[in-house]
Amino acid sequence: MFNFHYTDGSSINPFVVTFLLLAICIMVGEFQFAWYMWLATKTYKPRKRKKTQKTQNDSTVWL
Repeated sequence: MFNFHYTDGSSINPFVVTFLLLAICIMVGEFQFAWYMWLATKTYKPRKRKKTQKTQNDSTVWL
């Protein structure tokens, strides 16, 4: 796995290094998703729904 040694002979715990790399990757992914959602709301214009009148046969079944 990862093993980083300093010049004095000490080393960093490999689980800490793995956790930090994973946390950085997750934060970058969240930032990219938030940036995409922000841009999507700037360019997306929802269509207006047409108002339709419901008739008896649309959603009701009479027995």
